[in-house]
Amino acid sequence: MAQSYKSLKEDFVSNLSGGTIGEINTVTAVAPAAYLLWSALQTRQGFFLNESPATALTDFLLHVVCLLLAITLYSSVPLILDLLLVAPAFGIFLLPQALASQKKALKPTPKGPPFQLPRTRLLPYQTGLLLRFGEVA
Repeated sequence: MAQSYKSLKEDFVSNLSGGTIGEINTVTAVAPAAYLLWSALQTRQGFFLNESPATALTDFLLHVVCLLLAITLYSSVPLILDLLLVAPAFGIFLLPQALASQKKALKPTPKGPPFQLPRTRLLPYQTGLLLRFGEVA
């Protein structure tokens, strides 16, 4: 039984050539593209200043779901996913900066939210390395 399982595994991966460097780079370029969109939303619109379910969902979609899409559904055409992330970022950079008016309108609250998720800041390079070596958790 163990020998047949081993031979089945070997047959599954035999004669596979893998991806080219260009394919790997376009798949891992999703991480910096998502970070670019996140930065555009933060610097131009101040979107992530207030903790809310919408900001948490957007953060999750940009940093987790986009990477999962890059290695699953969009793995054959990752350039489309890159363009879908970069185009809105450039569009947001062309909009006038709304952050200055929001800073005036925002008043600091004396207490923080009752529950706040810990924020881990992975650099796009580190995220790309995690994605490249298949250790996305």
